This record gives sequence, C-alpha cells and structure tokens, in this order.
Amino acid sequence: MEFSIFNRRSDSGNEGKAKFWMEPEISLAMSHGVTTHELTQIEKIVKEHQDEIEKAWRKHFNR
Repeated sequence: MEFSIFNRRSDSGNEGKAKFWMEPEISLAMSHGVTTHELTQIEKIVKEHQDEIEKAWRKHFNR
C-alpha cells in the first residue's frame, strides 16, 4: 500500500511530491521538491492518521 502527496508549492517555492509506503511500516518511498523539514512534518501526520488513510485506501480500492 502506498500513499502519495502532491503539493503545488512547498516551503522552497517549488512544486513537490512525496510517496510513503504504508506497509509493512510507514517509510518514505520517494520525494521531489520537498524539504527535509516538510517530509518530517508529512511523515508525522501520516503516522497520526495511519488508520484513517488505510481505511480510505481499502474502501476506494474495495479491499
């Protein structure tokens, strides 16, 4: 399971994106145009909302 985030404007003023693997544990799969500080904040939010994200993912993909 993966979770992707797209940002039209990051702190650096550029477009950014990040993809996190949700299984077997939350980990950064890739990022582009996102600062280390932003990635840290995003990962914290993903971890805080892991159950909600996984539930929505399974509902969307009927799994």
